[in-house]
Amino acid sequence: EQRKTSRTPSSEGRKAMQLATSRRLGEWVLFSIAIFIISSCLKGSEDEHAKVVVFSDENGASGVTKAPEAMKIAVMISGQQSRFSYKEGLDLLAPKALRYLFEGGFRKIDNGTEIGINREGNQTRLPSRRVQIDVFVTLQQGSIGAKNWAGVRPLQPPYEEGAFSTETIRKFYIGHGADYVQVKHVASEEIEKDLSSFKGAMLEKHGQKWWNTHMDASKFNKYGNPFLGSYAMFYLRHRAFLEVIHGERTRGGNSQYDYVLTLREDNCFMSVIREGYYGKLIRDLESSAAKINSTQHQQQVIVDHVCGNGGLSDKILLPNRMAASVLFGENYAAHIRNMELFMMTQLRSEVFYAAAIGGHHVPRGQLDKAYGHMRGMTRPFFRIDVRWNEFSPGVIGPCTPRQYWYCVVRYPYSSNRAENRRVMHETFQAMHMRMCPK
Repeated sequence: EQRKTSRTPSSEGRKAMQLATSRRLGEWVLFSIAIFIISSCLKGSEDEHAKVVVFSDENGASGVTKAPEAMKIAVMISGQQSRFSYKEGLDLLAPKALRYLFEGGFRKIDNGTEIGINREGNQTRLPSRRVQIDVFVTLQQGSIGAKNWAGVRPLQPPYEEGAFSTETIRKFYIGHGADYVQVKHVASEEIEKDLSSFKGAMLEKHGQKWWNTHMDASKFNKYGNPFLGSYAMFYLRHRAFLEVIHGERTRGGNSQYDYVLTLREDNCFMSVIREGYYGKLIRDLESSAAKINSTQHQQQVIVDHVCGNGGLSDKILLPNRMAASVLFGENYAAHIRNMELFMMTQLRSEVFYAAAIGGHHVPRGQLDKAYGHMRGMTRPFFRIDVRWNEFSPGVIGPCTPRQYWYCVVRYPYSSNRAENRRVMHETFQAMHMRMCPK
């Protein structure tokens, strides 16, 4: 009984033990909170998912703000599988080429932070912004009988066996920095069915005379009737954009992409592009939009300022998400609306984009109100078309069609035309690129 009593602590002892335990627990909790706050602040400058970050302005004032979310870019590639020169498109540029195009343009690094401009025009230091890049490839299998616009019909790139399989294409873009890649193959019959449906809708709305009148516009094009090839291009972009919308639902919980870089299947980036240049284009577009400060121009798009052929180039576009919905058709009705405007713009895709983006070439009152809030900027994209052709019996290689070679070479890289031509030719030579045969 005496031993049992001696092991039982007194009431004062129990209180002391409880107090000591509570103190240790409180110290542990405070220590954990401190570690969490410190690690959050330290990670803030490099982790776009951090909840709080430390920032300072140009006067040295500091504070705490939310870290920016990742800039979400959808890279939308569409066209014919038979001329899908995807390896030349990126391999000639840089390793991790997709990240090379975008990421440097969002950062002017100063101690791990990005230099930004706030609404008042003052310079502030913000955390570096990561770029999420998702690639959506939509390829037409077979042919719908469209004529070749000019020159020798290109050959399918002589890549290794299985190079055009979904998995091989996916691995290629992942290797070049994509976070996610989706590849879809579309049969020619699907495009022909859509064309038939569109024609029926136009006949019902406007009648046979309207259809015949606008189809006659093709006689003004020296390359023949461009309707079939251009219609396929528009449909494939629409089809690819539907996959982008689906990707938003599955990839980001209904979080939309910020921009949709739109490329053709024969796109090739030139080695003259500096790191982060496309990111800079986006930054310039956003800066220009902020200066307008108007809800009338929420649809923003950048187009290439060369090879417009009397309109705006259809080769490459960089619209924000709102503009992409209009230009590529977020549903079937929007797609039909775009094709109707295409019929009204001489069956020329360059003229279509000039009308949709700038309101040109279409009489006042005939342009659908959906295009009324579009604002475009023209900037150099430093890209060319690349095809595979046979130069002599048994000798094939990548090349650029002559009409695109010359319109890119004429780009005013400098005010000196001779200097401009020299720089461009040296660039083509470094890329082992030459003009396609006539």
